[in-house]
Amino acid sequence: MLTEAARLLTGRLERLGTLSVADKQAVQSLVQHPAVHEARTDVFCDGDQRRELHLVLSGFFCRYKLLADGSRQILAILLPGDLCDPNLFSNAPYDFSVGALARGCTAALSRPPLHELFRRPALARAFSLTRHFDDALSREWLVNLGRRGTEQRLVRLLSELTWRLEAFGLSTGNKITLPLVQADLADSIGVTHVHLCRTLKQLQSEGLLRTERGRIVISDVAGLRKAVGVWPSYLAGLISVATPLQEPVAPRRQLEAFVEPLAI
Repeated sequence: MLTEAARLLTGRLERLGTLSVADKQAVQSLVQHPAVHEARTDVFCDGDQRRELHLVLSGFFCRYKLLADGSRQILAILLPGDLCDPNLFSNAPYDFSVGALARGCTAALSRPPLHELFRRPALARAFSLTRHFDDALSREWLVNLGRRGTEQRLVRLLSELTWRLEAFGLSTGNKITLPLVQADLADSIGVTHVHLCRTLKQLQSEGLLRTERGRIVISDVAGLRKAVGVWPSYLAGLISVATPLQEPVAPRRQLEAFVEPLAI
């Protein structure tokens, strides 16, 4: 498992610049003990002290904040190869939590040796670009929450996940299964369960996806991406091969009829 962790981290960094053999060996020396996390358990919690970095090896994780009323806002969905905390230097306590959305594994990265890696220019640049990409994702999620309707929020979120999974060889073809329940999606795009179910029902009627117990099956990846309307430029640092749409797709009609929540 430690070998797989080193491979994932090295592969992520190599997409952002050429690494020497010595650079790769230095990255491999960072990886420490792996840990298995069951769904709905935390890797660390808001207020915990930063002691080490955590790399996602498998499964789906998320950064999130809990509100005073117990509701949750998901800030980012983390996939294999992602760092749970992109802040490499802060020693302040965490101001967010990271939890498993589905059963998965993480590996710990020791902080002091990591700081030594920044003496290597190629690695310093790659880690810096990793943080830049994470910031770009956060900006896009902010725009999604603040200025888009429910359907476009969901379409863009699901499309983003398909592109990210494909970019790292974690999925292929025109059908992708995501281990996400409806509560995860609602908390990611900041809507109620009722609003989410209406939108899922609409996308399901158009043949773009279907819901199963504990997961979302995207049955038409190409169609879902087309519904986004424009090429998501914020993913340019991650995806090097893409075919942007020539013209935006016309906005999809507003949902009017109430649809009973889907059971999963």
